[in-house]
Amino acid sequence: MRKGGTALKQRYLGNVQILRGVAAVMVLVAHALDQFTNHPIAGMTPLRNLPGIVWGNGVDIFFIVSGFIMLYLANGHFAEAGYPAEFMKRRIIRVVPPYWVITSLMVMAALFASGAVNHGIPSWGYVVASYLFFPMARADGVIHPIMSLGWTLNYEFFFYALFTAALFFPQRKALIGLSAVFIALVLVHPFMPHGALSFWTNPIILNFLVGLGLAQLFIRNVEIPTPVAILFVVLCVVFFVTDPFAPLFGARSVIVPATLLAAAGILGKSVNWPRVALAIGDASYSIYLTHPFTLNILTMVWRKAGLPLSSVLYFLCLMLGSLAVGYVAFLWMEKPLINGLRAWFEPRRETLAA
Repeated sequence: MRKGGTALKQRYLGNVQILRGVAAVMVLVAHALDQFTNHPIAGMTPLRNLPGIVWGNGVDIFFIVSGFIMLYLANGHFAEAGYPAEFMKRRIIRVVPPYWVITSLMVMAALFASGAVNHGIPSWGYVVASYLFFPMARADGVIHPIMSLGWTLNYEFFFYALFTAALFFPQRKALIGLSAVFIALVLVHPFMPHGALSFWTNPIILNFLVGLGLAQLFIRNVEIPTPVAILFVVLCVVFFVTDPFAPLFGARSVIVPATLLAAAGILGKSVNWPRVALAIGDASYSIYLTHPFTLNILTMVWRKAGLPLSSVLYFLCLMLGSLAVGYVAFLWMEKPLINGLRAWFEPRRETLAA
């Protein structure tokens, strides 16, 4: 059994980055299309979405990839003295700094630019909860932090917390126990009151288990032939559009196509992807965090400058502008922050592409 913890294996490094990029672009498409209705430009005909596609489902791909990477990196380190704390430290260094920067910008906007933040600051407890990844309802009852896209990171840190607890036990027992806990949480979801408990028990957390399962297959050197991987991708697209599993899984039926796509990338053969595609994957976290700002700024500029009322041109500018700003944020904000903290707190740290 392959032991994780030194470097992501070349076989899937590019493929996983592509999965991250696909997830980020899907979410970006969803929010770029939302600009037409949430921040309309007078005289511009809204661009219609493709029938049946819910672009925001890219989040499910993010969660599956996260589950996969966590187990791959921790493989062989379960029940190892000091590793649970080391694991959580690395997660905090990797995820928290960029998110706190963006959250701080949101807080300043809410305080000093009235109306710039849609739902404002209902309480300072809500602000603290936003920084600490604790799910708390805002004024309209929706359980989102002040940086609204941070709801996904609330799930990530919930998963990190449970995974860290599992690291104290032998690997086989830990994974069985972790799976049992996640399934039990989902089963009690219908009985939970609105709030943190209903948030943490949402069936969306099953995506992390899918990622753990794919990691188990990868660790055991399971590899699917290229024709099968292509078939998985085709079925993924078909299922994303037609949603045939809705009667069985309800709102979380997206887990089926998301699993197929992730399996094609993780268990399929390595592909020599174009550098620009890999760059989007590299910068996927920064793209995810910064694109709401970019979309709103570009919309404001487009409106005030009286630019052409072409919905296609406008949409393309929203997409390309958000990708460009996200990549710049990756180079100038995310990487320096994380590398600086790693140098400070992990001077002897082995390189981990996570």
